[in-house]
Amino acid sequence: RLVSKDPDTLRGRLPTLPKFVETAKADITQAGDQLFQALKGCDRVFMCLPQAIGSGDMERCSNAFADICKQAGVKVVVRISSLGIDDHLQGKGPTQGPLGEAHVKGETYLRSLGITLTSIRPTSFSTNFVKYDLPSLRSDSTFSSPLGSEAAVNWVTCRDIAKVSAKALLDTSMDGKTLNVTGPASSTLTAPQMTSLLEKKLGTSVRYSEVSAPPIPDLEGLWNFLRSGGFNVCTDVVKEVTGEEPESFEDFLESVLA
Repeated sequence: RLVSKDPDTLRGRLPTLPKFVETAKADITQAGDQLFQALKGCDRVFMCLPQAIGSGDMERCSNAFADICKQAGVKVVVRISSLGIDDHLQGKGPTQGPLGEAHVKGETYLRSLGITLTSIRPTSFSTNFVKYDLPSLRSDSTFSSPLGSEAAVNWVTCRDIAKVSAKALLDTSMDGKTLNVTGPASSTLTAPQMTSLLEKKLGTSVRYSEVSAPPIPDLEGLWNFLRSGGFNVCTDVVKEVTGEEPESFEDFLESVLA
C-alpha cells in the first residue's frame, strides 16, 4: 500500500505500478483518522519525513506518526534518518545539532512504544546538489556552500537509499538494524574536488564561493557537523544489502547535466 497526499498523481508518476498495489490518501504530517485508516492492517511501514520541515516539527510529526503506527498495529517501521546522528553521544564524532537531535528523539520514542525500528541513515542526498547548486552553475558557472575548502562530504543517490530501504522493508532479517547508507569512496569530495569534477563534466571553468551558514540553529548545527567531517564516511552497506555497487556522484552528474 502506497500512502500519499495525492494518490492519483502518484500513480501517474508510476505508470508501471502493479494494479494489486493499493494507494491511500493521507499526510504524514497530519496525524489523524485518515492516516490511521491508511496504516491500519499494515505490519511493516516505510517512513520518510519531509526534508523541508524544521527540527521541532520533525520531532512532533515523527512522534505523532509513531503513535498512529502503534494504534494501527504496525510492528516494524523502516525510517529515513541521517548518518551520524548519535555518534557524539558515544564520543565518536560531532553533533548534527537540533536536526540530529530531532532524529534521535524520534527514533527513541518509536522504540519506546515497542515498535521495531530499522534506521536508514544516509549521507548527503545527491539531489540536494540539483536543488541548491545546479541553478547557479547553469546561470553563471558558480556554486556556493558553507562547507569550506578542506572538509569532505559523501554523496549518495536517492535511488540507492530507496533500494536499501525496499530491501529492509521486505527482509525481516534486517529488522532493528541501523544501516549507514553512503555512496562509493569516489563520491566523498571536498569543495575544490567538486569544482574540478564539475569543470570536467561541463567543459568550462567553475568558481566556488564559500559562504556563511544561514543564521538558523538547525542549519548552523548541520553545517558545523559537515565542516567537522561528519559525512566524510564511506560504507559497503549498499553493496551488502542490494548486491549492487552504489552509484557514484560522477555518474549522477552525467544524468543531471546531460
